[in-house]
Amino acid sequence: MINQLITSKEAAVLLDIADTTLRISRTTGKLFGVATPDYIKLGRNVRYKRETLEQWFAQFEADTCREGI
Repeated sequence: MINQLITSKEAAVLLDIADTTLRISRTTGKLFGVATPDYIKLGRNVRYKRETLEQWFAQFEADTCREGI
């Protein structure tokens, strides 16, 4: 499991957003109008599971397909 964890900066690159945007979303609880992806706090460090981010991002692909865009 440990090798599946990525840093906040790596997650931001994967989602194609600024690291600051991702960091702020952890405080607001919203990213792109929906709940933020789950993350893990390890002391002061934040990590994301790559699989969780991919599943979270997939909801937007599904919405786009349903809208016919």
